[in-house]
Amino acid sequence: MAPGLDRNRRNLPNKKNRSLRRRIGNVTRPLRHGLMLKCAEGFRRLVCLLPLSWLPGLGRMAGRVAWACAVGARRLAEEQMLEAGVARDAAEARRLSRRVFESLAMNALEWMHSTGWPDSLFAERVRMDTEPVRRLLAEGRGLICVTGHIGNWEVMFRAARIYHGFTQYVVMAPQRNDAVNRWLVAQRERGGDKMVSSQDGALPIVRLLRRGEMMGMLGDQDSARVSGIFVNFFGRPAYTPAGIGMLAHMCNTPILPTAGYRTTDDNRHVLVYGEPIRPDPALDAAADALRLTQAYTAWLEERIREHPEQWVWIHNRWKRKPGRNDE
Repeated sequence: MAPGLDRNRRNLPNKKNRSLRRRIGNVTRPLRHGLMLKCAEGFRRLVCLLPLSWLPGLGRMAGRVAWACAVGARRLAEEQMLEAGVARDAAEARRLSRRVFESLAMNALEWMHSTGWPDSLFAERVRMDTEPVRRLLAEGRGLICVTGHIGNWEVMFRAARIYHGFTQYVVMAPQRNDAVNRWLVAQRERGGDKMVSSQDGALPIVRLLRRGEMMGMLGDQDSARVSGIFVNFFGRPAYTPAGIGMLAHMCNTPILPTAGYRTTDDNRHVLVYGEPIRPDPALDAAADALRLTQAYTAWLEERIREHPEQWVWIHNRWKRKPGRNDE
Protein backbone atom coordinates (compact mmCIF):
# COMPACT_ATOMS: atom_id res chain seq x y z
CA MET A 1 0.00 0.00 0.00
CA ALA A 2 1.34 3.43 -0.91
CA PRO A 3 2.39 5.47 2.13
CA GLY A 4 0.38 8.49 0.98
CA LEU A 5 -2.79 6.45 0.61
CA ASP A 6 -2.26 4.91 4.05
CA ARG A 7 -1.98 8.37 5.60
CA ASN A 8 -5.17 9.50 3.85
CA ARG A 9 -7.07 6.52 5.25
CA ARG A 10 -5.79 7.19 8.75
CA ASN A 11 -7.06 10.78 8.42
CA LEU A 12 -10.60 9.73 7.44
CA PRO A 13 -11.88 9.26 11.04
CA ASN A 14 -10.54 12.68 11.99
CA LYS A 15 -12.33 14.30 9.05
CA LYS A 16 -15.54 12.49 9.96
CA ASN A 17 -15.22 13.64 13.58
CA ARG A 18 -14.65 17.24 12.54
CA SER A 19 -17.64 17.11 10.21
CA LEU A 20 -19.80 15.64 12.98
CA ARG A 21 -18.66 18.33 15.43
CA ARG A 22 -19.53 21.03 12.89
CA ARG A 23 -23.01 19.61 12.38
CA ILE A 24 -23.60 19.38 16.12
CA GLY A 25 -22.27 22.89 16.53
CA ASN A 26 -24.62 24.25 13.86
CA VAL A 27 -27.60 22.60 15.56
CA THR A 28 -26.72 23.75 19.09
CA ARG A 29 -25.48 27.25 18.16
CA PRO A 30 -28.84 29.04 18.63
CA LEU A 31 -29.22 27.45 22.06
CA ARG A 32 -25.67 28.34 23.10
CA HIS A 33 -25.96 31.88 21.80
CA GLY A 34 -29.31 32.35 23.49
CA LEU A 35 -27.90 31.07 26.77
CA MET A 36 -24.95 33.46 26.54
CA LEU A 37 -27.37 36.33 25.94
CA LYS A 38 -29.47 35.39 28.97
CA CYS A 39 -26.35 35.20 31.14
CA ALA A 40 -25.05 38.56 29.89
CA GLU A 41 -28.36 40.34 30.48
CA GLY A 42 -28.86 38.71 33.86
CA PHE A 43 -25.38 39.73 34.99
CA ARG A 44 -25.93 43.29 33.73
CA ARG A 45 -29.14 43.60 35.73
CA LEU A 46 -27.43 42.23 38.82
CA VAL A 47 -24.59 44.75 38.48
CA CYS A 48 -27.10 47.59 38.08
CA LEU A 49 -28.55 46.71 41.50
CA LEU A 50 -25.19 47.23 43.24
CA PRO A 51 -24.23 50.52 44.87
CA LEU A 52 -21.88 52.49 42.63
CA SER A 53 -19.35 52.78 45.46
CA TRP A 54 -18.90 48.99 45.47
CA LEU A 55 -17.72 48.75 41.87
CA PRO A 56 -14.04 49.72 42.27
CA GLY A 57 -13.44 47.19 45.02
CA LEU A 58 -15.36 44.43 43.28
CA GLY A 59 -13.59 45.22 40.02
CA ARG A 60 -10.16 45.00 41.61
CA MET A 61 -11.08 41.72 43.28
CA ALA A 62 -12.42 40.22 40.03
CA GLY A 63 -9.39 41.49 38.14
CA ARG A 64 -6.99 39.82 40.57
CA VAL A 65 -8.82 36.52 40.22
CA ALA A 66 -8.69 36.80 36.43
CA TRP A 67 -4.99 37.74 36.61
CA ALA A 68 -4.25 34.62 38.66
CA CYS A 69 -6.23 32.35 36.33
CA ALA A 70 -5.45 33.76 32.86
CA VAL A 71 -1.80 32.76 32.79
CA GLY A 72 -1.39 33.08 29.01
CA ALA A 73 -2.90 36.57 28.82
CA ARG A 74 -0.86 37.66 31.84
CA ARG A 75 2.38 36.49 30.26
CA LEU A 76 1.54 38.20 26.99
CA ALA A 77 0.88 41.48 28.80
CA GLU A 78 4.14 41.26 30.72
CA GLU A 79 6.18 40.38 27.63
CA GLN A 80 4.71 43.27 25.64
CA MET A 81 5.27 45.78 28.43
CA LEU A 82 8.90 44.71 28.74
CA GLU A 83 9.50 44.87 24.98
CA ALA A 84 7.78 48.27 24.76
CA GLY A 85 9.94 49.63 27.58
CA VAL A 86 6.94 50.45 29.75
CA ALA A 87 8.19 48.12 32.50
CA ARG A 88 11.82 48.26 33.61
CA ASP A 89 12.03 44.67 34.77
CA ALA A 90 10.00 41.49 35.29
CA ALA A 91 8.84 42.55 38.75
CA GLU A 92 7.40 45.82 37.47
CA ALA A 93 5.81 44.05 34.49
CA ARG A 94 4.15 41.61 36.87
CA ARG A 95 2.82 44.43 39.06
CA LEU A 96 1.54 46.42 36.07
CA SER A 97 -0.10 43.38 34.47
CA ARG A 98 -2.16 42.83 37.61
CA ARG A 99 -3.30 46.43 37.51
CA VAL A 100 -4.25 45.99 33.84
CA PHE A 101 -6.58 43.13 34.78
CA GLU A 102 -8.01 45.18 37.64
CA SER A 103 -8.66 48.11 35.30
CA LEU A 104 -10.40 45.95 32.71
CA ALA A 105 -12.62 44.32 35.33
CA MET A 106 -13.56 47.73 36.78
CA ASN A 107 -14.34 48.95 33.24
CA ALA A 108 -16.66 46.01 32.57
CA LEU A 109 -18.61 46.40 35.80
CA GLU A 110 -18.83 50.16 35.46
CA TRP A 111 -20.00 49.96 31.85
CA MET A 112 -22.80 47.55 32.79
CA HIS A 113 -23.77 49.75 35.73
CA SER A 114 -23.72 52.85 33.51
CA THR A 115 -26.45 51.44 31.25
CA GLY A 116 -28.84 52.60 33.99
CA TRP A 117 -27.22 55.97 34.72
CA PRO A 118 -29.09 59.22 34.12
CA ASP A 119 -27.30 61.86 32.04
CA SER A 120 -26.54 63.87 35.17
CA LEU A 121 -24.42 61.06 36.60
CA PHE A 122 -22.32 60.86 33.44
CA ALA A 123 -21.73 64.61 33.64
CA GLU A 124 -20.71 64.22 37.28
CA ARG A 125 -18.29 61.34 36.74
CA VAL A 126 -16.63 62.39 33.46
CA ARG A 127 -14.76 65.63 32.76
CA MET A 128 -14.11 66.88 29.24
CA ASP A 129 -13.89 70.03 27.14
CA THR A 130 -16.39 70.22 24.28
CA GLU A 131 -14.81 73.20 22.53
CA PRO A 132 -12.36 71.27 20.28
CA VAL A 133 -15.17 69.12 18.89
CA ARG A 134 -17.54 72.03 18.33
CA ARG A 135 -14.85 74.09 16.60
CA LEU A 136 -13.94 71.31 14.18
CA LEU A 137 -17.55 70.35 13.41
CA ALA A 138 -18.27 73.99 12.58
CA GLU A 139 -15.98 73.57 9.55
CA GLY A 140 -18.68 71.35 8.01
CA ARG A 141 -16.39 68.50 6.91
CA GLY A 142 -17.34 66.02 9.59
CA LEU A 143 -14.98 64.76 12.27
CA ILE A 144 -13.26 61.49 13.11
CA CYS A 145 -12.55 61.12 16.83
CA VAL A 146 -10.04 58.30 17.03
CA THR A 147 -9.25 56.70 20.35
CA GLY A 148 -7.84 53.49 21.76
CA HIS A 149 -8.70 50.88 24.35
CA ILE A 150 -7.44 53.04 27.19
CA GLY A 151 -9.43 54.04 30.26
CA ASN A 152 -13.11 53.13 30.14
CA TRP A 153 -13.79 53.82 26.47
CA GLU A 154 -17.36 52.53 26.71
CA VAL A 155 -18.33 55.09 29.36
CA MET A 156 -16.43 57.80 27.48
CA PHE A 157 -18.44 57.37 24.28
CA ARG A 158 -21.73 57.76 26.13
CA ALA A 159 -20.49 60.72 28.19
CA ALA A 160 -19.21 62.49 25.07
CA ARG A 161 -22.66 62.39 23.48
CA ILE A 162 -24.19 63.88 26.62
CA TYR A 163 -21.63 66.69 26.76
CA HIS A 164 -21.85 67.47 23.05
CA GLY A 165 -25.62 67.30 22.94
CA PHE A 166 -25.96 65.60 19.57
CA THR A 167 -26.01 62.09 18.14
CA GLN A 168 -22.59 60.63 17.48
CA TYR A 169 -21.85 57.59 15.38
CA VAL A 170 -19.48 54.88 16.57
CA VAL A 171 -17.93 52.27 14.30
CA MET A 172 -18.24 48.82 15.86
CA ALA A 173 -16.81 45.46 14.80
CA PRO A 174 -19.69 42.97 15.05
CA GLN A 175 -19.42 39.97 17.36
CA ARG A 176 -19.54 36.44 15.98
CA ASN A 177 -22.45 35.66 18.29
CA ASP A 178 -25.40 37.40 16.60
CA ALA A 179 -27.56 37.40 19.73
CA VAL A 180 -24.83 38.95 21.88
CA ASN A 181 -24.03 41.41 19.08
CA ARG A 182 -27.62 42.66 19.03
CA TRP A 183 -27.53 42.95 22.82
CA LEU A 184 -24.30 44.97 22.73
CA VAL A 185 -25.69 47.31 20.09
CA ALA A 186 -28.84 47.86 22.17
CA GLN A 187 -26.81 48.64 25.30
CA ARG A 188 -24.47 51.01 23.47
CA GLU A 189 -27.34 52.84 21.83
CA ARG A 190 -29.26 53.34 25.09
CA GLY A 191 -27.97 56.87 25.47
CA GLY A 192 -28.58 57.99 21.89
CA ASP A 193 -25.35 56.94 20.16
CA LYS A 194 -25.67 55.08 16.86
CA MET A 195 -23.55 52.06 16.02
CA VAL A 196 -22.19 51.59 12.51
CA SER A 197 -20.98 48.10 11.62
CA SER A 198 -17.45 47.93 10.24
CA GLN A 199 -18.63 45.08 8.00
CA ASP A 200 -20.94 47.41 6.08
CA GLY A 201 -17.93 48.93 4.32
CA ALA A 202 -16.84 52.53 3.92
CA LEU A 203 -19.87 53.95 2.10
CA PRO A 204 -22.14 54.52 5.16
CA ILE A 205 -19.26 56.22 6.99
CA VAL A 206 -18.41 58.40 3.99
CA ARG A 207 -22.04 59.53 3.73
CA LEU A 208 -22.12 60.46 7.42
CA LEU A 209 -18.84 62.38 7.25
CA ARG A 210 -19.93 64.30 4.17
CA ARG A 211 -23.12 65.14 6.03
CA GLY A 212 -20.96 66.76 8.71
CA GLU A 213 -21.40 64.11 11.43
CA MET A 214 -18.90 62.96 14.05
CA MET A 215 -17.56 59.42 13.93
CA GLY A 216 -15.97 57.65 16.90
CA MET A 217 -13.42 55.00 15.90
CA LEU A 218 -10.96 52.75 17.72
CA GLY A 219 -7.59 52.48 16.02
CA ASP A 220 -5.14 50.69 18.27
CA GLN A 221 -5.48 46.96 17.60
CA ASP A 222 -4.04 44.35 15.25
CA SER A 223 -7.20 42.94 13.68
CA ALA A 224 -7.54 40.38 10.92
CA ARG A 225 -11.01 41.72 10.17
CA VAL A 226 -9.84 45.01 8.63
CA SER A 227 -7.09 45.99 6.22
CA GLY A 228 -4.14 47.68 7.86
CA ILE A 229 -0.73 49.24 7.51
CA PHE A 230 2.39 49.09 9.63
CA VAL A 231 3.31 52.15 11.70
CA ASN A 232 5.75 52.68 14.51
CA PHE A 233 4.25 51.96 17.95
CA PHE A 234 6.53 51.81 20.98
CA GLY A 235 9.53 51.50 18.68
CA ARG A 236 8.24 48.53 16.69
CA PRO A 237 6.13 48.16 13.53
CA ALA A 238 2.52 47.48 14.50
CA TYR A 239 -0.25 46.48 12.12
CA THR A 240 -2.86 49.25 12.46
CA PRO A 241 -6.25 49.82 10.77
CA ALA A 242 -5.76 51.80 7.55
CA GLY A 243 -9.41 52.78 7.16
CA ILE A 244 -9.32 55.78 9.49
CA GLY A 245 -6.59 57.53 7.51
CA MET A 246 -8.11 56.55 4.17
CA LEU A 247 -11.53 57.90 5.16
CA ALA A 248 -10.05 61.15 6.45
CA HIS A 249 -8.16 61.66 3.17
CA MET A 250 -11.14 60.69 1.00
CA CYS A 251 -13.53 63.08 2.76
CA ASN A 252 -10.97 65.78 3.66
CA THR A 253 -12.04 65.26 7.29
CA PRO A 254 -9.86 66.16 10.27
CA ILE A 255 -8.89 63.53 12.82
CA LEU A 256 -9.11 64.42 16.51
CA PRO A 257 -7.01 62.09 18.70
CA THR A 258 -8.93 61.28 21.88
CA ALA A 259 -8.17 59.32 25.04
CA GLY A 260 -9.71 58.86 28.45
CA TYR A 261 -8.24 57.72 31.73
CA ARG A 262 -9.48 56.89 35.19
CA THR A 263 -8.31 59.20 37.99
CA THR A 264 -6.68 57.57 41.00
CA ASP A 265 -7.90 60.04 43.62
CA ASP A 266 -11.69 60.02 43.07
CA ASN A 267 -12.21 57.15 40.58
CA ARG A 268 -13.66 59.43 37.94
CA HIS A 269 -12.75 59.88 34.27
CA VAL A 270 -11.06 62.56 32.21
CA LEU A 271 -11.27 62.81 28.42
CA VAL A 272 -8.41 64.61 26.68
CA TYR A 273 -7.87 65.68 23.07
CA GLY A 274 -4.76 66.13 20.98
CA GLU A 275 -4.20 68.64 18.21
CA PRO A 276 -6.31 67.99 15.09
CA ILE A 277 -4.54 65.99 12.39
CA ARG A 278 -5.56 67.20 8.96
CA PRO A 279 -5.34 65.35 5.65
CA ASP A 280 -2.99 66.64 2.95
CA PRO A 281 -4.71 66.71 -0.47
CA ALA A 282 -1.30 67.08 -2.15
CA LEU A 283 -0.37 63.52 -1.13
CA ASP A 284 -1.75 60.38 -2.71
CA ALA A 285 -4.26 58.46 -0.62
CA ALA A 286 -1.93 55.70 0.56
CA ALA A 287 0.87 58.06 1.60
CA ASP A 288 -1.51 60.38 3.42
CA ALA A 289 -3.25 57.49 5.19
CA LEU A 290 0.14 56.29 6.43
CA ARG A 291 1.04 59.79 7.67
CA LEU A 292 -2.29 60.28 9.44
CA THR A 293 -2.21 56.81 11.03
CA GLN A 294 1.33 57.31 12.30
CA ALA A 295 0.42 60.70 13.75
CA TYR A 296 -2.57 59.56 15.82
CA THR A 297 -0.78 56.34 16.83
CA ALA A 298 2.15 58.36 18.19
CA TRP A 299 -0.25 60.52 20.20
CA LEU A 300 -2.00 57.46 21.64
CA GLU A 301 1.37 55.98 22.57
CA GLU A 302 2.13 59.06 24.67
CA ARG A 303 -1.17 58.70 26.54
CA ILE A 304 -0.56 54.99 27.14
CA ARG A 305 2.90 55.76 28.54
CA GLU A 306 1.23 58.15 30.99
CA HIS A 307 -1.30 55.49 32.12
CA PRO A 308 0.12 52.09 31.12
CA GLU A 309 -2.05 50.16 33.57
CA GLN A 310 -5.18 51.37 31.76
CA TRP A 311 -4.43 49.97 28.29
CA VAL A 312 -5.27 46.47 26.98
CA TRP A 313 -1.83 44.87 27.06
CA ILE A 314 -3.53 41.46 26.95
CA HIS A 315 -4.24 42.09 23.24
CA ASN A 316 -1.46 40.75 20.98
CA ARG A 317 -0.66 44.14 19.48
CA TRP A 318 2.43 43.02 17.53
CA LYS A 319 1.05 39.73 16.23
CA ARG A 320 1.74 40.42 12.56
CA LYS A 321 5.18 41.17 11.18
CA PRO A 322 6.09 43.19 8.08
CA GLY A 323 6.80 41.13 5.00
CA ARG A 324 4.76 38.08 5.95
CA ASN A 325 2.02 36.67 3.76
CA ASP A 326 -0.66 37.15 6.42
CA GLU A 327 -0.49 40.94 6.29
